[in-house]
Amino acid sequence: MTFTNHAIFKRLTPERVPILTDSRKSGQAIEMLQRVPIFSGLNKKYLKNVAEKGTEQTFEAGQTIVREGELGFGLFLIMEGATEVRKSSKVVAKLGRGQFFGELSLLD
Repeated sequence: MTFTNHAIFKRLTPERVPILTDSRKSGQAIEMLQRVPIFSGLNKKYLKNVAEKGTEQTFEAGQTIVREGELGFGLFLIMEGATEVRKSSKVVAKLGRGQFFGELSLLD
């Protein structure tokens, strides 16, 4: 599967890279993290801590973000825009604001 298209993501990695972010986006990330099963049991204090460890990245339309079979490198929260999940050239899913992918790479 390949994730492509224009979107702004907050990427959370196991390396805990600090970011600079405004409080509005941090609040959005906390709300989104509450919907990710591996974070759903955390209280807001811990979710805020997790959200602050992410980095924000922008991808251009058509840019490949992740390819199936490659080593995963973080959880992606879709902050704005949308992305497509493709298997070969076929679109198998579309993800938009508030959705996420890559959560299993945090467990490696």
